[in-house]
Amino acid sequence: MANPETSLAVVTRALGLAVFVRQPDGGFEPVGPAPEWFVRVTSDDTFPFLGHILEEATAFWQRRQSGRADWGPVAEVDDQGREYHYLVSALLVDGAEYLVFQLDAGAERMREVLQKVRSEALSAEQDHASHRAVAADLQRTVSQLQETITRLVQTSPTPLQAELMRALGDQTVALKGGIGRLVQSTSLRRA
Repeated sequence: MANPETSLAVVTRALGLAVFVRQPDGGFEPVGPAPEWFVRVTSDDTFPFLGHILEEATAFWQRRQSGRADWGPVAEVDDQGREYHYLVSALLVDGAEYLVFQLDAGAERMREVLQKVRSEALSAEQDHASHRAVAADLQRTVSQLQETITRLVQTSPTPLQAELMRALGDQTVALKGGIGRLVQSTSLRRA
């Protein structure tokens, strides 16, 4: 039969937990080997990077009520610049004081979701800018068409040519109105 303490160390490592038991002198001893992510964040078992969390954990342990107190997510950056988000728990079990560090899997998912939202927003903004540029080009073209029709009318056209120019002018006005509606609907969807 396996030694329960060895089994616990294996399980906590497999779960990516860094577990420490608090000693009477206030120092911490690891229950087992710390997972790789935790070693990258710190090699100091006094946990000065926890600041107020360690103070609150100490106050929790001093109440001597079995249970758990949680903090986080906490973020630390390793030497390579990779950010780790984790949760910290203080436990009081059978009089023993534990400090547990656990990667916050939800934070990584949240980061991915936020990155996707940022990318989509950027893409939408680029699409909107592209639509505005196309609409501006179309409006310039419509203005040029209207100017050309106005100049044609001044050339004393035949009755048939005048009728065709009026029809072309009406279609140009309709095109301009369509462009305006397109720009407005794009702006409304963006809002």
